[in-house]
Amino acid sequence: MEWTGNMYGFYTDKSVDDVWFSLIKKLSSINYKYEQSSFRDEEFLFCYKNDEMRDYHDNHGYNLDLQGEGCFLIEAKSTQLNGIATLFEFDNASDF
Repeated sequence: MEWTGNMYGFYTDKSVDDVWFSLIKKLSSINYKYEQSSFRDEEFLFCYKNDEMRDYHDNHGYNLDLQGEGCFLIEAKSTQLNGIATLFEFDNASDF
């Protein structure tokens, strides 16, 4: 099995509603549909181009079609960022 995606995090001082508004506008411009849901204190946008793509994802998991397109999920959670970050370099190759 080969993974076709990566998890990318981002931080913003915008509200989740503001971020969703911008993302939904972008999804519309690239002809993607979405399903919005929530679980506990997290919000989700599951994104797909058409019902066939969504159904294939339901049966086979994350994948890309011949044009390199596929479903993707965006997760959002409001949190306080009151921490200290330390930067360092790995001695060896890492996928972290």
